[in-house]
Formats: sequence, structure tokens, C-alpha cells
Amino acid sequence: AAVGPVDLNELMRSLISFRESEWQARELHFVDRLSPETIAVVGVQSQLEQVFLNLLVHAEQSAAEASDKAVTVTSGVIARRAL
Repeated sequence: AAVGPVDLNELMRSLISFRESEWQARELHFVDRLSPETIAVVGVQSQLEQVFLNLLVHAEQSAAEASDKAVTVTSGVIARRAL
């Protein structure tokens, strides 16, 4: 797998779109707090997709048990570090 620049916000939006029907079926709602800026990191896109997909699935499980049933995804940059 090739290492290269990956736009984290684009990656997250793709994964959110992929999981959206599952969230609707589980009556979860999504709170979008993704930065409007491009947040580029260097990595292997497929590996980053797997990591963030796992985090989203875990967030879904936690949200299903919470009173507000919300999955909130936030991104940003602080001190040149992607968050």
C-alpha cells in the first residue's frame, strides 16, 4: 500500500456516507463538526479508513446506549496537528 497525502475530512465524509443508512436504521443522528479546511496527513488511505471506520462503529455502539443517540464527528488543526 502506498503512503501519500490523505484528506481526513474527505475520508470521514466518505465513511459517514457509507454508515448513514445504518445510523438511520438504529435511529442515530449525526452531528457534523468537521472543519471546512482541508486537513491533509501522510499515510496509507486504506489503513486510515479501517481505523476511522472502527472508531465510527464504536461511536455508534456508544450512541445507541446514550440518551441523545448522537454520533458527533469533529476535526481541526491545532499547532499543525490534525485532530
